[in-house]
Amino acid sequence: MPELPEVEVMRRNIEAHVLHAGLRKVDVLDPRLTTSLPQNWENAVVNNELSETRRVGKYLFLFFGKTWLHLHFGMTGSIVFVPTNDHLPKYSRLALDFDNGLRMCFTDPRTFGKMDVVNRVESFLSTKKLGRDLLDATEDDAKKMFVNRKISAKAILLKQKEVAGIGNWLADEALFRQKIHPATPGGSLSERKAQHLLDEAKRIAVEAIDADTHYGDFPDHFFVHHRKENNDCPCGMGKIEKVQLAGRSTYFCSTCQS
Repeated sequence: MPELPEVEVMRRNIEAHVLHAGLRKVDVLDPRLTTSLPQNWENAVVNNELSETRRVGKYLFLFFGKTWLHLHFGMTGSIVFVPTNDHLPKYSRLALDFDNGLRMCFTDPRTFGKMDVVNRVESFLSTKKLGRDLLDATEDDAKKMFVNRKISAKAILLKQKEVAGIGNWLADEALFRQKIHPATPGGSLSERKAQHLLDEAKRIAVEAIDADTHYGDFPDHFFVHHRKENNDCPCGMGKIEKVQLAGRSTYFCSTCQS
């Protein structure tokens, strides 16, 4: 599933290709994508310039005049650019044609992605109860996340209302690097350790963004490559174990995260 780093890479790619280009045409290739949108929603974005992009957590927003187009990539969503006269990429669900000759396609093999039109991003974030974006998280956020919490550190990291953008692989990565067992009650971490854990998640996200990460294509030194039960841990002393926490498959080293 695309997480914060992958969505940020897509956001930057969009800006590199079509920022300040005019939107000339919208083709909805999968009607399921727009069933919840108002009638004639396209009129709010067509013939307007893409003047701004914004990402909060895993949510991406594109601003056209007075309206934001919101994209959520679900399990397998992605953005692909082709010339407007070229064939559509496989699994395209939406195509946006710009006046610079490029077509931006929202591809999504498993069709869990969503789209919406939004007047104010802040109202959308409030409705979704999303916390501060991970890359903007502060020391106070770390304190609020973990203090007096009985649930696992892994579950806390995944709560988007605390800090938005930490997904399953990123949480496992941060816990591994900080040598914290994922089932450790959050409230048992010292303020300093909680801050280090959140800072680690932020560093991992930045590393992945700088490496132009796409899901499944992570830097070689990432723990994510070892996330399979009974694999040898990079520490050389233990085996990778798997448990279910917060409804998600969670991988950790039986030795260095004991």
